[in-house]
Amino acid sequence: MTLEGAVDTMAKDFNQEILIRLQRIRNQLQILHSTLTELTFQVTELANSLSTITMELNRLKEEARKYDELRKEYNELKKQYNAMRKGKKK
Repeated sequence: MTLEGAVDTMAKDFNQEILIRLQRIRNQLQILHSTLTELTFQVTELANSLSTITMELNRLKEEARKYDELRKEYNELKKQYNAMRKGKKK
């Protein structure tokens, strides 16, 4: 084999190794892209769930506020009723 032939063979081998490595990198990038797409989907689902939970918590907070108001009103009416009962007993 001549020096020129040996250099050509080495260059071809080197180019082939570069192509193999580039293909591996391409495959890894495709996997990364798929993973990022799945993560994006999951983050979107999580955001939707958090939004739903926030709305439900706000609804429950409003219900709790209404309950507190009704409880205060009930306690006031109960005091008035008890005062009226005590007044009638005398």
